[in-house]
Amino acid sequence: MTARLVTFSEEVFKGMFLVSAGAFAVRIIGFLVSIFLLRVFSLRDYGTYQLVLAAGSLFGLLMLQGIDEVIVAAGTAVVGKGDVAHSRDLLRGYWLFKCATGVLAWSLVMFVSPLFDRWYSVDIMASLRLYAWTFLIIPFEGTIRFYFSMHKRFAALSAYSFVQELLKGICVFLLIGIWHMGVQGALLAMVVAMAATAAFFCPRLFIEMTSGRTNVSWGPFLGLLRGQGPWVISQRLLRQGEKNIRPFIIQVMVGREAVALFSLANKVYGYIVGALPLDDVLMPNIASESGNRDRLQRILERGIKYTVPFYGFVATGVALVSPTVIGQFFPQYAMNLSPLYAVLFYVPFVGIAYILTSFFVAHQEQAALFRIMCMRFVLFLILLPVCLWLFGVAGIGIEYFLTLSIYNVMRWVSLQRKYPELHVELVRLFRIDSYDRAMFQRLLHRFQHFNKPS
Repeated sequence: MTARLVTFSEEVFKGMFLVSAGAFAVRIIGFLVSIFLLRVFSLRDYGTYQLVLAAGSLFGLLMLQGIDEVIVAAGTAVVGKGDVAHSRDLLRGYWLFKCATGVLAWSLVMFVSPLFDRWYSVDIMASLRLYAWTFLIIPFEGTIRFYFSMHKRFAALSAYSFVQELLKGICVFLLIGIWHMGVQGALLAMVVAMAATAAFFCPRLFIEMTSGRTNVSWGPFLGLLRGQGPWVISQRLLRQGEKNIRPFIIQVMVGREAVALFSLANKVYGYIVGALPLDDVLMPNIASESGNRDRLQRILERGIKYTVPFYGFVATGVALVSPTVIGQFFPQYAMNLSPLYAVLFYVPFVGIAYILTSFFVAHQEQAALFRIMCMRFVLFLILLPVCLWLFGVAGIGIEYFLTLSIYNVMRWVSLQRKYPELHVELVRLFRIDSYDRAMFQRLLHRFQHFNKPS
């Protein structure tokens, strides 16, 4: 029994190491590609690029990307039980579903979007039709990732992401840096990298899919789609809808260059919050302590108490160095940093957002979270035009701050109604008590032990 537990632990830690290493390598390459594009693209070109990606993501909503998480979890459980036939049915059903929705999304872009050419920007519509080819590749890419995750082949999963991002970086450099293809070069690089990587990894997968029974049972896949899909998919649709509609409202009211300014602010925000993956730590802890109200109270209080000053310190540092760094390396973006400063003003409250999300997800309050997200979406549709009309370019960041802040307040009120015993006393947030001192001493001891020469 002990040997089995040790083997399991080694498998988990090995998987975590491989996935983390792959994700870090992909993030580094993606960061370098982003720096390159920010350097070589003008504000208008980068704004065009972001608008095409946003429009493509809106059409991509037809493929119901939110179901992927549910399918991966179910497939892993099925493989763990040794039910090979069931796992193949899930794999085949998922692939056929993605193919059908991918062809639908591709067809709409190719045959319906040209009707809008006379009213909308021709360059964006032409680039969108190039981006649309990714819809035909996604069924293969998604199924490969699903297969690797289902069978816990973490090295192959990391290798897939790394190879694709590396190919994309090489293609971006060739198509834009050498052949000067501009926005279309960046989109073509994405298509080529996705297609080449999927083609390389596909043969083994389709041998697995076509072996055994030739008939496909839709029961397992449709059961998951009906049972767990609605709330997850609906939340994803709202999040992606808000994310991808925002650039078009900004373009209409302020201009395409403003889309690029907001994109820079959003990238900086993403790198800050991604540096400390709190959700990976909070989610399992809150879920495991769901029956212990004292522990939940402590997680809630200490989480707010420690994350607000930490993220506040980080946001202040970024705000101080941004004018120099951006002015030196991206001078075209230094013309107006107001969206970045407004977004940074929200960063200290990121920890609170993580905590609230973790409470809702860990306690399976998906329906309640969906209702709140509906209110957030309506709030965004109202606030963004108003803020742009009142404050111009600065209104982009102001709306972002207001929408996310009010969203946190709504979730806090809902959490208090559900768990009234969970509360935060403001006086405790500003007082160093015995628990804080004990924890800091423990951390200091571990740091000193770690740095002690062997």
